[in-house]
Amino acid sequence: MSQKVHGVIQLPEPCGLREANVTVQVIDASVMDIRAPVLAETRFVLAAHGAREIPFALDAPAHELEGRDLRVVAEVLARPGGRIAAGDYLTMTSVRFDPRAGRPLRVPVEKVKPQS
Repeated sequence: MSQKVHGVIQLPEPCGLREANVTVQVIDASVMDIRAPVLAETRFVLAAHGAREIPFALDAPAHELEGRDLRVVAEVLARPGGRIAAGDYLTMTSVRFDPRAGRPLRVPVEKVKPQS
């Protein structure tokens, strides 16, 4: 059995991306001192997009979600290759996910600034 996770990634401004690689993950933040395990993930390529919201949906294994501190994180990478660079968008504060709520999530991301 699976649990639907859906909502929108909220960009800080209309981004005007020509193409972007988008990743959304459900992670287990209850585990300390290691990188949070990924329980579910979706990846997709976003074609020309000028809006402030990017819709997403994924299925997470329901049995993996019980008794965990679940969070949703996202990244929107403007260049191919998977390396984070200035102009990309990342989750800076994860969003708590309660599988019993069943409501759409709003996952804010922030623009990566150039290093000074």
